Amino acid sequence: MRVVHVNYSDLGGGAGIAAFRFHKELIRQNIDSLYFVRQKKSQENSVIQPSEFVTLRNKANIQLELFFKKMMKIEGSLPIAFLPDLNIGLINKLKPDIVHLHWIHGGFVSFKELSKIKVPIIWTLHDMWVIGNLNHYLPTDVGILYKKSKLEEYKNRWLDRIKNISFITPSLWLKNECMKNSILKNKSIYVIHNGLDLNNFYPIEKNNAKNHLRIDSSKLTLLLGAMGIESSSRKGIDIVQNVLKKLYCSGSIDMEIIIFGSNKKEINNDFYFPTHYLGRINRQQELTYIYSAADIFLLPSRADNLPNTGLEALACGTPIVAYNIGGIPEIIQHKYNGYLATPFDLEDFEKGIYYVMGNNEQLIKNARSTAEEKFDIVKNARKYIDLYNRILNKNIKVNAN
Repeated sequence: MRVVHVNYSDLGGGAGIAAFRFHKELIRQNIDSLYFVRQKKSQENSVIQPSEFVTLRNKANIQLELFFKKMMKIEGSLPIAFLPDLNIGLINKLKPDIVHLHWIHGGFVSFKELSKIKVPIIWTLHDMWVIGNLNHYLPTDVGILYKKSKLEEYKNRWLDRIKNISFITPSLWLKNECMKNSILKNKSIYVIHNGLDLNNFYPIEKNNAKNHLRIDSSKLTLLLGAMGIESSSRKGIDIVQNVLKKLYCSGSIDMEIIIFGSNKKEINNDFYFPTHYLGRINRQQELTYIYSAADIFLLPSRADNLPNTGLEALACGTPIVAYNIGGIPEIIQHKYNGYLATPFDLEDFEKGIYYVMGNNEQLIKNARSTAEEKFDIVKNARKYIDLYNRILNKNIKVNAN
Protein backbone atom coordinates (compact mmCIF):
# COMPACT_ATOMS: atom_id res chain seq x y z
CA MET A 1 0.00 0.00 0.00
CA ARG A 2 1.40 3.39 -1.01
CA VAL A 3 0.06 6.46 0.78
CA VAL A 4 0.96 9.94 -0.45
CA HIS A 5 0.46 12.67 2.14
CA VAL A 6 0.00 16.17 0.74
CA ASN A 7 0.69 19.26 2.85
CA TYR A 8 2.08 22.73 2.26
CA SER A 9 5.21 22.01 4.35
CA ASP A 10 6.61 18.98 6.13
CA LEU A 11 7.81 20.82 9.25
CA GLY A 12 5.98 24.14 9.04
CA GLY A 13 2.80 24.80 11.01
CA GLY A 14 0.85 22.51 13.29
CA ALA A 15 -0.77 20.54 10.46
CA GLY A 16 2.55 19.90 8.74
CA ILE A 17 4.19 18.69 11.94
CA ALA A 18 1.24 16.45 12.87
CA ALA A 19 1.19 14.93 9.37
CA PHE A 20 4.98 14.47 9.35
CA ARG A 21 4.82 12.56 12.63
CA PHE A 22 2.19 10.20 11.23
CA HIS A 23 4.15 9.84 7.97
CA LYS A 24 7.27 8.75 9.88
CA GLU A 25 5.32 6.35 12.09
CA LEU A 26 3.58 4.77 9.08
CA ILE A 27 7.00 4.05 7.59
CA ARG A 28 8.05 2.46 10.89
CA GLN A 29 4.96 0.28 10.61
CA ASN A 30 5.99 -0.87 7.11
CA ILE A 31 3.65 1.34 5.09
CA ASP A 32 5.02 2.81 1.85
CA SER A 33 4.44 6.43 2.80
CA LEU A 34 5.53 9.49 0.83
CA TYR A 35 5.08 13.14 1.80
CA PHE A 36 4.48 15.61 -1.06
CA VAL A 37 5.05 19.24 -0.04
CA ARG A 38 5.40 22.68 -1.52
CA GLN A 39 8.07 23.64 1.04
CA LYS A 40 10.54 21.00 2.23
CA LYS A 41 12.37 21.67 5.49
CA SER A 42 13.51 18.20 6.54
CA GLN A 43 16.25 16.06 5.04
CA GLU A 44 14.01 13.00 4.67
CA ASN A 45 14.23 11.21 1.32
CA SER A 46 10.56 10.23 1.64
CA VAL A 47 9.57 13.92 1.55
CA ILE A 48 9.12 15.06 -2.05
CA GLN A 49 9.17 18.64 -3.28
CA PRO A 50 8.19 19.61 -6.85
CA SER A 51 10.84 20.71 -9.34
CA GLU A 52 12.17 24.26 -9.19
CA PHE A 53 9.94 25.22 -12.11
CA VAL A 54 6.78 24.00 -10.37
CA THR A 55 7.96 25.56 -7.10
CA LEU A 56 8.32 28.93 -8.83
CA ARG A 57 4.76 28.58 -10.17
CA ASN A 58 3.57 27.77 -6.65
CA LYS A 59 5.27 30.91 -5.35
CA ALA A 60 3.64 32.93 -8.12
CA ASN A 61 0.26 31.50 -7.12
CA ILE A 62 0.80 32.70 -3.56
CA GLN A 63 1.55 36.25 -4.73
CA LEU A 64 -1.46 36.26 -7.06
CA GLU A 65 -3.68 35.01 -4.24
CA LEU A 66 -2.42 37.73 -1.88
CA PHE A 67 -3.01 40.40 -4.54
CA PHE A 68 -6.51 39.10 -5.31
CA LYS A 69 -7.51 38.95 -1.64
CA LYS A 70 -6.27 42.49 -1.10
CA MET A 71 -8.13 43.85 -4.12
CA MET A 72 -11.36 42.01 -3.26
CA LYS A 73 -11.00 42.50 0.50
CA ILE A 74 -11.34 38.77 1.13
CA GLU A 75 -10.18 37.09 4.34
CA GLY A 76 -8.89 33.51 4.60
CA SER A 77 -7.47 31.05 2.05
CA LEU A 78 -8.79 30.75 -1.49
CA PRO A 79 -9.86 27.36 -2.94
CA ILE A 80 -8.23 28.02 -6.33
CA ALA A 81 -4.79 28.33 -7.89
CA PHE A 82 -4.51 31.19 -10.36
CA LEU A 83 -2.02 29.39 -12.59
CA PRO A 84 -2.80 25.88 -13.91
CA ASP A 85 -2.26 23.36 -11.13
CA LEU A 86 0.61 21.02 -12.00
CA ASN A 87 0.77 19.40 -8.57
CA ILE A 88 -2.21 17.06 -9.07
CA GLY A 89 -0.46 15.49 -12.07
CA LEU A 90 2.71 15.05 -10.02
CA ILE A 91 0.74 13.39 -7.22
CA ASN A 92 -0.83 10.95 -9.69
CA LYS A 93 2.62 10.13 -11.09
CA LEU A 94 3.69 8.91 -7.66
CA LYS A 95 1.22 6.02 -8.20
CA PRO A 96 -0.48 6.18 -4.81
CA ASP A 97 -3.11 3.76 -3.59
CA ILE A 98 -4.45 6.52 -1.33
CA VAL A 99 -3.89 10.28 -1.35
CA HIS A 100 -4.01 11.72 2.14
CA LEU A 101 -4.55 15.49 2.13
CA HIS A 102 -3.74 17.77 5.05
CA TRP A 103 -3.21 21.58 4.83
CA ILE A 104 -3.10 22.34 1.07
CA HIS A 105 -3.54 26.11 0.93
CA GLY A 106 -1.21 28.94 -0.06
CA GLY A 107 -1.66 28.37 -3.79
CA PHE A 108 -0.33 24.81 -3.44
CA VAL A 109 -3.26 22.68 -4.64
CA SER A 110 -6.33 23.99 -6.42
CA PHE A 111 -9.46 22.76 -4.72
CA LYS A 112 -11.39 22.43 -7.98
CA GLU A 113 -8.70 20.09 -9.37
CA LEU A 114 -9.01 17.50 -6.59
CA SER A 115 -11.51 15.47 -8.59
CA LYS A 116 -8.65 14.64 -10.99
CA ILE A 117 -6.94 12.50 -8.35
CA LYS A 118 -7.41 8.94 -9.57
CA VAL A 119 -7.47 7.04 -6.26
CA PRO A 120 -9.40 7.31 -2.98
CA ILE A 121 -8.79 10.54 -1.09
CA ILE A 122 -8.65 10.99 2.66
CA TRP A 123 -8.53 14.53 3.97
CA THR A 124 -7.52 15.25 7.55
CA LEU A 125 -9.11 18.56 8.52
CA HIS A 126 -6.70 20.36 10.83
CA ASP A 127 -8.99 23.39 11.06
CA MET A 128 -12.43 24.59 9.87
CA TRP A 129 -11.52 25.84 6.40
CA VAL A 130 -13.59 23.29 4.49
CA ILE A 131 -16.74 24.32 6.35
CA GLY A 132 -15.80 27.95 7.08
CA ASN A 133 -16.26 30.96 4.84
CA LEU A 134 -12.70 30.60 3.46
CA ASN A 135 -11.47 31.17 7.04
CA HIS A 136 -9.58 28.53 8.98
CA TYR A 137 -11.87 29.02 11.94
CA LEU A 138 -15.45 30.24 11.79
CA PRO A 139 -15.32 33.99 12.37
CA THR A 140 -18.05 33.93 15.01
CA ASP A 141 -15.67 31.96 17.23
CA VAL A 142 -13.43 35.01 17.50
CA GLY A 143 -16.12 37.63 17.61
CA ILE A 144 -15.76 38.86 14.02
CA LEU A 145 -18.33 38.61 11.24
CA TYR A 146 -17.55 38.35 7.52
CA LYS A 147 -19.82 38.47 4.50
CA LYS A 148 -20.27 35.13 2.77
CA SER A 149 -18.07 34.98 -0.32
CA LYS A 150 -19.14 33.75 -3.76
CA LEU A 151 -16.01 31.62 -3.66
CA GLU A 152 -17.53 29.75 -0.72
CA GLU A 153 -20.35 28.61 -3.01
CA TYR A 154 -17.83 27.44 -5.63
CA LYS A 155 -15.90 25.59 -2.93
CA ASN A 156 -19.00 23.65 -1.87
CA ARG A 157 -19.85 22.87 -5.49
CA TRP A 158 -16.36 21.50 -6.19
CA LEU A 159 -16.41 19.51 -2.96
CA ASP A 160 -19.69 17.89 -3.93
CA ARG A 161 -18.11 16.68 -7.20
CA ILE A 162 -15.47 14.63 -5.37
CA LYS A 163 -17.15 11.28 -4.86
CA ASN A 164 -14.28 9.09 -3.65
CA ILE A 165 -13.34 11.15 -0.58
CA SER A 166 -13.46 10.54 3.17
CA PHE A 167 -12.53 12.87 6.00
CA ILE A 168 -10.64 12.57 9.27
CA THR A 169 -10.99 15.08 12.05
CA PRO A 170 -8.49 15.06 14.94
CA SER A 171 -11.31 15.93 17.35
CA LEU A 172 -14.91 14.86 17.84
CA TRP A 173 -15.80 18.55 18.17
CA LEU A 174 -14.68 19.23 14.58
CA LYS A 175 -16.56 16.17 13.28
CA ASN A 176 -19.73 17.50 14.89
CA GLU A 177 -19.15 20.90 13.26
CA CYS A 178 -18.62 19.22 9.88
CA MET A 179 -21.87 17.30 10.22
CA LYS A 180 -23.69 20.66 10.20
CA ASN A 181 -22.36 21.35 6.69
CA SER A 182 -24.79 20.53 3.87
CA ILE A 183 -22.09 18.78 1.80
CA LEU A 184 -19.99 17.07 4.46
CA LYS A 185 -22.93 15.59 6.35
CA ASN A 186 -23.26 13.13 3.45
CA LYS A 187 -19.56 12.20 3.50
CA SER A 188 -17.75 9.64 5.65
CA ILE A 189 -16.05 11.39 8.58
CA TYR A 190 -13.79 9.57 11.07
CA VAL A 191 -12.18 10.81 14.28
CA ILE A 192 -8.51 9.95 14.83
CA HIS A 193 -6.54 12.04 17.31
CA ASN A 194 -3.13 13.39 16.41
CA GLY A 195 -0.26 11.55 18.04
CA LEU A 196 3.21 11.86 19.52
CA ASP A 197 6.21 9.60 19.86
CA LEU A 198 6.08 9.25 23.63
CA ASN A 199 9.74 8.20 23.67
CA ASN A 200 10.59 11.71 22.48
CA PHE A 201 8.13 13.64 24.64
CA TYR A 202 8.39 12.51 28.27
CA PRO A 203 8.69 14.09 31.73
CA ILE A 204 12.15 15.22 32.82
CA GLU A 205 12.65 15.84 36.54
CA LYS A 206 11.45 19.43 36.99
CA ASN A 207 14.41 20.90 38.84
CA ASN A 208 16.81 19.38 36.32
CA ALA A 209 14.78 20.85 33.47
CA LYS A 210 14.69 24.29 35.11
CA ASN A 211 18.43 24.18 35.78
CA HIS A 212 19.03 23.24 32.15
CA LEU A 213 17.14 26.39 31.06
CA ARG A 214 18.61 28.50 33.90
CA ILE A 215 15.18 29.07 35.40
CA ASP A 216 14.82 29.77 39.12
CA SER A 217 13.50 26.48 40.50
CA SER A 218 12.05 28.20 43.57
CA LYS A 219 9.54 30.15 41.48
CA LEU A 220 6.35 29.09 39.74
CA THR A 221 7.02 28.73 36.02
CA LEU A 222 4.33 29.37 33.41
CA LEU A 223 4.86 28.35 29.77
CA LEU A 224 3.32 29.84 26.64
CA GLY A 225 3.82 28.48 23.12
CA ALA A 226 3.72 31.51 20.86
CA MET A 227 4.28 30.53 17.23
CA GLY A 228 2.25 33.14 15.33
CA ILE A 229 0.46 34.17 18.50
CA GLU A 230 1.29 37.84 18.05
CA SER A 231 -0.59 38.07 14.74
CA SER A 232 -3.80 36.20 15.62
CA SER A 233 -6.41 37.28 18.15
CA ARG A 234 -7.65 33.67 17.99
CA LYS A 235 -4.61 32.52 19.97
CA GLY A 236 -5.33 34.79 22.91
CA ILE A 237 -2.06 36.51 23.77
CA ASP A 238 -4.08 39.45 25.13
CA ILE A 239 -5.83 37.06 27.53
CA VAL A 240 -2.51 35.91 28.98
CA GLN A 241 -1.31 39.49 29.28
CA ASN A 242 -4.44 40.57 31.15
CA VAL A 243 -4.40 37.57 33.49
CA LEU A 244 -0.71 38.10 34.30
CA LYS A 245 -1.37 41.76 34.98
CA LYS A 246 -4.01 40.78 37.55
CA LEU A 247 -1.64 38.27 39.16
CA TYR A 248 1.17 40.83 39.25
CA CYS A 249 -1.01 43.48 40.84
CA SER A 250 -2.21 41.00 43.46
CA GLY A 251 1.38 40.32 44.50
CA SER A 252 0.36 36.81 45.55
CA ILE A 253 2.61 34.73 43.27
CA ASP A 254 6.34 34.88 42.58
CA MET A 255 6.74 33.49 39.08
CA GLU A 256 8.69 33.49 35.84
CA ILE A 257 7.38 33.12 32.29
CA ILE A 258 8.83 31.01 29.47
CA ILE A 259 7.79 31.81 25.91
CA PHE A 260 8.87 29.71 22.93
CA GLY A 261 7.96 30.00 19.25
CA SER A 262 8.53 33.75 18.98
CA ASN A 263 11.12 36.20 20.24
CA LYS A 264 10.67 39.39 22.25
CA LYS A 265 10.78 41.66 19.20
CA GLU A 266 8.02 39.65 17.47
CA ILE A 267 5.67 39.69 20.44
CA ASN A 268 6.34 43.14 21.87
CA ASN A 269 4.06 42.62 24.88
CA ASP A 270 4.59 43.20 28.58
CA PHE A 271 4.07 40.09 30.68
CA TYR A 272 4.91 41.85 33.98
CA PHE A 273 6.97 39.00 35.43
CA PRO A 274 10.56 38.02 34.45
CA THR A 275 10.17 36.48 30.98
CA HIS A 276 12.49 34.13 29.09
CA TYR A 277 12.05 34.35 25.31
CA LEU A 278 13.43 31.18 23.75
CA GLY A 279 12.43 31.85 20.12
CA ARG A 280 11.83 29.04 17.65
CA ILE A 281 12.92 25.64 18.89
CA ASN A 282 14.05 23.09 16.30
CA ARG A 283 15.60 20.48 18.57
CA GLN A 284 13.21 17.84 19.86
CA GLN A 285 15.10 17.27 23.12
CA GLU A 286 15.11 20.98 23.90
CA LEU A 287 11.32 21.10 23.57
CA THR A 288 11.05 18.27 26.09
CA TYR A 289 13.19 20.23 28.56
CA ILE A 290 11.02 23.33 28.04
CA TYR A 291 7.72 21.57 28.69
CA SER A 292 9.17 19.69 31.66
CA ALA A 293 10.50 22.88 33.22
CA ALA A 294 7.03 24.44 33.31
CA ASP A 295 4.66 24.02 36.23
CA ILE A 296 1.70 25.09 34.08
CA PHE A 297 1.19 25.37 30.33
CA LEU A 298 -1.12 28.19 29.25
CA LEU A 299 -3.32 27.53 26.21
CA PRO A 300 -5.53 30.64 25.87
CA SER A 301 -7.00 29.99 22.40
CA ARG A 302 -10.37 31.47 21.56
CA ALA A 303 -10.86 28.83 18.84
CA ASP A 304 -8.83 25.67 18.24
CA ASN A 305 -9.02 22.07 17.10
CA LEU A 306 -6.45 19.77 18.74
CA PRO A 307 -3.25 21.86 19.07
CA ASN A 308 0.05 19.98 19.09
CA THR A 309 1.32 22.04 22.01
CA GLY A 310 -1.43 20.71 24.26
CA LEU A 311 -0.51 17.11 23.44
CA GLU A 312 3.20 17.82 23.91
CA ALA A 313 2.63 19.45 27.31
CA LEU A 314 0.61 16.48 28.59
CA ALA A 315 3.22 14.00 27.36
CA CYS A 316 5.85 15.86 29.38
CA GLY A 317 3.63 15.80 32.45
CA THR A 318 2.73 19.49 32.40
CA PRO A 319 -0.85 20.40 33.40
CA ILE A 320 -2.71 22.90 31.21
CA VAL A 321 -4.99 25.85 31.82
CA ALA A 322 -7.21 26.62 28.83
CA TYR A 323 -10.70 27.68 27.84
CA ASN A 324 -13.47 25.14 27.31
CA ILE A 325 -13.70 25.62 23.55
CA GLY A 326 -13.35 23.60 20.34
CA GLY A 327 -11.39 20.36 20.67
CA ILE A 328 -9.58 21.46 23.84
CA PRO A 329 -11.83 19.36 26.15
CA GLU A 330 -10.58 16.28 24.31
CA ILE A 331 -7.09 17.15 25.59
CA ILE A 332 -7.92 18.50 29.02
CA GLN A 333 -10.19 16.79 31.53
CA HIS A 334 -11.30 19.47 33.95
CA LYS A 335 -9.42 19.24 37.28
CA TYR A 336 -7.91 15.89 36.20
CA ASN A 337 -4.95 16.94 34.04
CA GLY A 338 -5.59 20.67 33.94
CA TYR A 339 -8.28 23.30 34.21
CA LEU A 340 -10.96 24.28 31.68
CA ALA A 341 -12.02 27.87 32.25
CA THR A 342 -15.33 29.35 31.17
CA PRO A 343 -14.90 31.12 27.80
CA PHE A 344 -13.63 33.88 27.93
CA ASP A 345 -13.65 34.69 31.61
CA LEU A 346 -10.35 36.19 32.80
CA GLU A 347 -11.13 35.54 36.46
CA ASP A 348 -11.84 31.85 35.81
CA PHE A 349 -8.61 31.52 33.81
CA GLU A 350 -6.77 33.05 36.76
CA LYS A 351 -8.63 30.67 39.08
CA GLY A 352 -7.35 27.80 36.93
CA ILE A 353 -3.75 28.84 37.55
CA TYR A 354 -4.35 28.81 41.30
CA TYR A 355 -6.07 25.42 41.06
CA VAL A 356 -3.19 23.80 39.20
CA MET A 357 -0.71 25.30 41.66
CA GLY A 358 -2.52 23.62 44.54
CA ASN A 359 -2.91 20.22 42.88
CA ASN A 360 0.21 20.03 40.76
CA GLU A 361 1.61 16.63 41.78
CA GLN A 362 -1.51 14.60 40.92
CA LEU A 363 -2.22 16.60 37.78
CA ILE A 364 1.31 15.85 36.52
CA LYS A 365 0.69 12.08 36.81
CA ASN A 366 -2.69 12.40 35.14
CA ALA A 367 -1.27 14.50 32.32
CA ARG A 368 1.21 11.81 31.29
CA SER A 369 -1.35 9.00 31.62
CA THR A 370 -3.74 10.93 29.34
CA ALA A 371 -1.04 11.20 26.68
CA GLU A 372 -0.34 7.48 26.93
CA GLU A 373 -4.02 6.61 26.68
CA LYS A 374 -5.12 8.95 23.87
CA PHE A 375 -2.15 10.39 21.96
CA ASP A 376 0.35 7.56 21.48
CA ILE A 377 1.25 7.82 17.81
CA VAL A 378 1.93 4.08 17.54
CA LYS A 379 -1.69 3.32 18.44
CA ASN A 380 -3.18 6.17 16.41
CA ALA A 381 -1.15 5.33 13.29
CA ARG A 382 -2.65 1.83 13.44
CA LYS A 383 -6.07 3.47 13.27
CA TYR A 384 -4.92 5.23 10.08
CA ILE A 385 -3.77 1.92 8.62
CA ASP A 386 -7.04 0.21 9.51
CA LEU A 387 -8.96 3.02 7.81
CA TYR A 388 -6.76 2.86 4.69
CA ASN A 389 -7.42 -0.87 4.39
CA ARG A 390 -11.17 -0.48 4.86
CA ILE A 391 -11.36 2.22 2.19
CA LEU A 392 -9.23 0.26 -0.26
CA ASN A 393 -11.25 -2.91 0.28
CA LYS A 394 -14.47 -0.94 -0.24
CA ASN A 395 -13.04 0.57 -3.41
CA ILE A 396 -12.10 -2.87 -4.77
CA LYS A 397 -15.67 -4.11 -4.22
CA VAL A 398 -17.14 -1.06 -5.95
CA ASN A 399 -14.86 -1.49 -8.96
CA ALA A 400 -15.66 -5.20 -9.14
CA ASN A 401 -19.36 -4.41 -9.37
